[in-house]
Amino acid sequence: MKKALAFLLALLLFSSFCLSSSAEIPYTGYSYDEWNVAIPSTVGYRPTKVHYGDAELKTRFNAPEDMFIAEDGTVYLLDAGDNRVVVLDNQFKLIKTIDMFTLPDGTGYSLLNPKGIFVRDGLIYVADYDNMSVIVSDIEGKIRLKLTKPENQIFPVDSEFRPMRILVDSEGNIYVLVLGIYQGSAVFNAKGDFIDFYGSNTVIPTVNVLIDKFWKRILSKEQESQISNYVPVQFTSFDITKDDFVYSCTSFNADGISELRYINPMGRNLWNDNAHGDLEVGWYKNKSFYTNFVDVAVTEDDFLFALDSTKGRVFLYDPEGYMVFVFGGKSAQKGTFTQPTAVDTYGNKVLVLDKVKRSITVFEPTEYGEKVIEAMRLFVDGNYAASQKLWETVLKQDSNLFTAYVGIGKAMYYSGKYKESIAYFRKGKDRESESKAFKEYRSAVLRASFPYIMSCGSALFVITISVIIVRRKRSKKTGDEFHA
Repeated sequence: MKKALAFLLALLLFSSFCLSSSAEIPYTGYSYDEWNVAIPSTVGYRPTKVHYGDAELKTRFNAPEDMFIAEDGTVYLLDAGDNRVVVLDNQFKLIKTIDMFTLPDGTGYSLLNPKGIFVRDGLIYVADYDNMSVIVSDIEGKIRLKLTKPENQIFPVDSEFRPMRILVDSEGNIYVLVLGIYQGSAVFNAKGDFIDFYGSNTVIPTVNVLIDKFWKRILSKEQESQISNYVPVQFTSFDITKDDFVYSCTSFNADGISELRYINPMGRNLWNDNAHGDLEVGWYKNKSFYTNFVDVAVTEDDFLFALDSTKGRVFLYDPEGYMVFVFGGKSAQKGTFTQPTAVDTYGNKVLVLDKVKRSITVFEPTEYGEKVIEAMRLFVDGNYAASQKLWETVLKQDSNLFTAYVGIGKAMYYSGKYKESIAYFRKGKDRESESKAFKEYRSAVLRASFPYIMSCGSALFVITISVIIVRRKRSKKTGDEFHA
């Protein structure tokens, strides 16, 4: 009886341990196989803290809309519910709040439903939505510059100037996402002059689009008006690198193509048209649900975190645009969200802002997540052997991580081991890299065999010539004997 009770107690303790461990991370990790079907994967990031205001709770957040985290970890929070900017240090201690700004003429200025914030070189840039303006202020709240709707032939006359998101490049140019503007982001120079639009999305030529274009060519104008008009999908948010490359996201489109883009200073998308976000359609009460990206944050080494408002998930992509991890979700638990609106990073931490929960959740990589990210960084730095070794360790923890197979394949490929890399690319379902490795292997075999081929060819040539000469001599000798 005592043994039975002891066993039952041990079982209960083990069960409670499992529950507490799983409760710490209230979501499961997953990735996708070659058929884009979700498969279980080890969790790469875990929630560590949730902040509902500053560390000492001198102030609480109220419907926060956006945030910017400086290199030193200072948090600039756009608290839309109270129309103010809250500034916190990297320990979340309150530095100051700016709820009243001052125009150059000394007049007071209040924000009205602001949507976006960016900080550069000590200046705070705010997309002031309902005031239909962008303000540039110092930390004391003194406005240095105010942007309103451009009086320019390029800017649509019938459109209101309702700024949604904002960023600034190294030259001081200001990029503004404006509601209802599909030409891309509106760009102003450091003096506030409107320059042009940047990085417009294009209409994806799907089957439906091509069919409609065909019919529009042969139908009357009245019939043509009954056919859908296709316009580019509008950006929902963006972020910028130190080299002025822009990462952008858009809301859902029917094909899931180019929802995330990596744009160079010339406005060209450098990523391929891989589908991003959840690759399987979610269904609830006969309604379909798709990934809807609302914000992105790029790290110093070009890893991209993309925030989905539909299921409250954060997607991590490597510098080439391939998914690495997914974490987060929607619920009342720590580490999940109700209405996530912004994401940013500081060091190895990822911070997610929730408008309804009025909170900032801090995530940090798990031990497994640290290994995966370090393996990628080692590869980027050209340390292929160390990268391969770490990927092999990762695979022992999660054999479903196709990224690890591809990582080993790339390490072998760039080390000149083309034949060995083919098998790993195949396991990682990376057909394009597998094809490249096979071509390199074939070329290497031909190069290695070339001296032997030439030697054999030369020998064959000599033998052939010798045989011809011998035959001619014999033929001539036979002919002479015949005439004799």
